[in-house]
Amino acid sequence: MVPRILKETGIGESIEYNSCIHLVQRVAQKVGYNPNKVIFVPVSAMKGDNITTPTTNMSWYDNWETVSRPGNHVTGVTLLDALHKTQQPTRMNSKALRVPIHTVYRLGNIGIVAAGRVHAGSVRPQMELSFAPSQRKCSARAIQIFGEVTNEGRAGDNVGIQFEGLSTNKVKRGYVCGNLYDDPPREAKQITAQIRILHHPGNIKKGYSPLLHCHTAMTACTITNIIERTDDRTGMTAEDFPTSLSTGNVGLVEMILLKPICVETFFDYPSLGRIILRDLKQTIAVGVIVKVTKSNIKDMKNLLKKQTEEKAADETEQEERKNKSEGYESLSSDIKNEDTVDGVHNNVKSESGHESLPNPDKIESVIESQEQVKTGTEESISSEVPTLKLSIDVPGTMNDSGCMEEDV
Repeated sequence: MVPRILKETGIGESIEYNSCIHLVQRVAQKVGYNPNKVIFVPVSAMKGDNITTPTTNMSWYDNWETVSRPGNHVTGVTLLDALHKTQQPTRMNSKALRVPIHTVYRLGNIGIVAAGRVHAGSVRPQMELSFAPSQRKCSARAIQIFGEVTNEGRAGDNVGIQFEGLSTNKVKRGYVCGNLYDDPPREAKQITAQIRILHHPGNIKKGYSPLLHCHTAMTACTITNIIERTDDRTGMTAEDFPTSLSTGNVGLVEMILLKPICVETFFDYPSLGRIILRDLKQTIAVGVIVKVTKSNIKDMKNLLKKQTEEKAADETEQEERKNKSEGYESLSSDIKNEDTVDGVHNNVKSESGHESLPNPDKIESVIESQEQVKTGTEESISSEVPTLKLSIDVPGTMNDSGCMEEDV
């Protein structure tokens, strides 16, 4: 929608309208739209012209016409007709499940809940899930859409997935959730992308390390190779292996990711294949991913096997801790049942095996030994303190020699 204020005289309205269409078509073609599929409708919201019903105030306007599919022409008059006849986007319900995680919550009685938008496929309760790049696996306990429990979340839905057998630190923002048994998501090591430099004060060369944003993930990357520079008008290759790219250039570059994330090609999953490069607190370039080098499937299987072993080891460790704590509790209860008096037990067994009262002579000997230790320590401390003599001048109490001596 392009708002344009015209005079109410009616003179030159058609000229202004046609010039506005020409400018918008040029912009739409630059960003990738087909100008023949864009609908243009002149409206006046203040007077209600061409909003829901045709108007008689625009005699120079008949109707709008566009091409939705090859050979299929769609026509209309009002803005409401354009909304009704707009071709709806096709959802990727038939592809493998991809849910980028936006936020992770830990609720009291519910457990771990991850919120995200289903970009492809469908998610259902009791489905075995896998996360990339951590390759953690769990099962979905329940699916929620706007707080209501549902049986399925399809492509385009914002869902909340309640996980089972997963802790908060195992899943984070930027992870991608998928079906464990149907093309699970994997970690991307290297990508090849076609980018357009929007603004940069200098030239972008090999070794440049901007910040890469893709869906909900973010990581630093390094440009390792500039494959080609593309002509902006024709789309053909203008230069092979250029040394640098400047503002306004379009190029094909190879990048390595300094932090593991999960991305897909733009042709397979468009919403997971768009990238933004940022640096100097501004957007440097935008582009799409044309090739992804992922981790090996054997490495993922080994990692899943290792996680299963770690889980079993954690369970055995918890059982051992529980047994130790029970042993400590039983031992402490036995010790509390025995009464002691200054290190001498009341329950003293005689030679015949029967319990008898403690010996008073033994108690007195213990007390005398403790007193001897105390007196010995006091004598040793007093012997180590030296005797100092200080000469202090006190006005009015001077002796014949002019000073007073005291032992301290």
